Amino acid sequence: MLRPKRRRPGPAHLASLALDPANPEPLYRQLYYAIRDAILTGRLQPGARLPASRTLARDLGLSRNTVLAAFEQLAAEGYLAGRVGAGSYVNRSLPEEALTARAETRPA
Repeated sequence: MLRPKRRRPGPAHLASLALDPANPEPLYRQLYYAIRDAILTGRLQPGARLPASRTLARDLGLSRNTVLAAFEQLAAEGYLAGRVGAGSYVNRSLPEEALTARAETRPA
């Protein structure tokens, strides 16, 4: 008898992000800003696991490369830590400048 796979609980609100394809801002940057904002406002806590890139891409109707570009930028800036085969996590120690960054720093 096959048992149903258990889905790990994850930040469900990421699947409901409102990204606007008509916005001149590239989708990967919109996703980057949305996740960064969730980290800075505490909706994503340090150590929280993000959904797999394939899952998030499917849920948001994006290509996986779009999600990977956003994840890579967040990792390069110190917001995310990735572990091969284990997923992406909010960094337990955020860069010092992230602690003083505000969501309003996003360009118009």
